[in-house]
Amino acid sequence: MNSPNSQDNRLDDPVVLLFQSSPYGTLDAIVQHDNKTVYFYLNQPVATDSTQRPAFGTRACWVRNLDIGPLVVNEAQMRQGISPMLPRNLCIHREGQPLPQSDNLRIVWFEEGNGAALIESLPNQESVTLAVIPPWSGLEGFHGYAQECAVESPLCWPMPDNPKLRQRIENSDRFWQAWKPQPTSDQNSGDSIDSSNSPFAELQPLLLSHFDHDFLTEPETTQREYFSIGENRFPPCGIVRYSNPAETIIATVGMSVCPQPAVELFSDTPGLYRRIELAIKLTHHQDTNPEVQNKTIELATQRLSGLANYPWNQFTWLGPGHTCAFPNVVPECNSALLVHQTQYLPNQPASETANTYRNDPVNILWLVPITESQQQGLQTGELTATDIF
Repeated sequence: MNSPNSQDNRLDDPVVLLFQSSPYGTLDAIVQHDNKTVYFYLNQPVATDSTQRPAFGTRACWVRNLDIGPLVVNEAQMRQGISPMLPRNLCIHREGQPLPQSDNLRIVWFEEGNGAALIESLPNQESVTLAVIPPWSGLEGFHGYAQECAVESPLCWPMPDNPKLRQRIENSDRFWQAWKPQPTSDQNSGDSIDSSNSPFAELQPLLLSHFDHDFLTEPETTQREYFSIGENRFPPCGIVRYSNPAETIIATVGMSVCPQPAVELFSDTPGLYRRIELAIKLTHHQDTNPEVQNKTIELATQRLSGLANYPWNQFTWLGPGHTCAFPNVVPECNSALLVHQTQYLPNQPASETANTYRNDPVNILWLVPITESQQQGLQTGELTATDIF
């Protein structure tokens, strides 16, 4: 009888060692083996609602061989959808390594939710990062980093000696740990998320103080309302409304607690753009029917609430100059232009209570509803943001 690690042993059906969904619910992390090799996957689950999401697909990174590897990659297996062993000359341990134990493995999600690291923690030893699938996985033939990989290959690259990457993983680990409730004598913390004693609980009052400073300048004539919209999704968020006879201002409260994904793929300074809050100002006209006006305010609130998790749900980001769908709030306008507060309200003295979070600036982006012709003008360069508002 062949031993479990024999090269002649047939491939077994994959066995899952670890499965975990991201806090945003948009990706699943899976670690599995087939008695020959171990792989780490990030997989986009099939949407259970009508929401259309871009194709993240499945991204795979080899972790280790459990037996001596072949001389070359088995391309026939790859064509059959079988994850191949890494050639022995590309491995640090040519003879393979033992199968890791599930209880010693855990996932650290990047704060943006579009990347993750596989960590092994052995008793009385320092934790080791076995593999990383970063946000730039899938670009130019790159899939991920593996601690056991010695030479760049189509399956993985060696784990880089990169202090910034290590620090990013450590920061992400601390960030997510801060969301977990402290265990009591009769309850374990598990993987649940607790926003009552969390980064959001710390940031929310600062943001509200910031908005109060800017928009609650006349409390006797301005009504402030706050709505929680984050009970069933992540990141947790709220909506605040300031209404007076002349206008209503609506803003998100909490988007900036999480950095937006994909910014680093478009900018060398992602920290300048990745944390945002969204806001819109609706001017009231005296001849507008109050019932129609209230419906407009409620619809704008719903639209803003829908955008609160858009970047993480769509693996993208929103920044100054971008446009987004914002239908039926303002007549003839189905989209909105995003304008930074320093441009939208250049003479507004800003509060300093929530200018930064985790060393990044918090950008207030204002939605300016635009017509189809205005959007086309922006795309062709015939119009600029200042031409519109």
